[in-house]
Amino acid sequence: MIGRDPVPDAAFNVRVHRLDDAVLLSVVGEVDMLTAPTLADHIDQVDAGVAVVVLDLSLVAFFSSTAIAALIDGQRRLAEKGIGLRVVPSTVVRRALEIVGLGDTVPMYDEATHALAAAN
Repeated sequence: MIGRDPVPDAAFNVRVHRLDDAVLLSVVGEVDMLTAPTLADHIDQVDAGVAVVVLDLSLVAFFSSTAIAALIDGQRRLAEKGIGLRVVPSTVVRRALEIVGLGDTVPMYDEATHALAAAN
């Protein structure tokens, strides 16, 4: 499965799950200029005791250029703390990342379980 189709008209929401030395951020809805700062805040709140952040965007229906910038900045800030980032994209997110040339830069997985397993 390359990406799930997101739930249309879903309200933006980020759920945080701490799993041993990983943090799973599950995002639902649209990530745009209004919601991208909230996503960035969640990424910034991850502390240095974590080895990897898995950003599950499989239920994201829209991913704006502001969201892409938040993802790139978040990946850089996490790397400065020694924390890796893995992304589980929806079809929409995967396409957006590929269009801007991040298909090879951002590690992408088909499922959160695969991204978490790769972290170990």
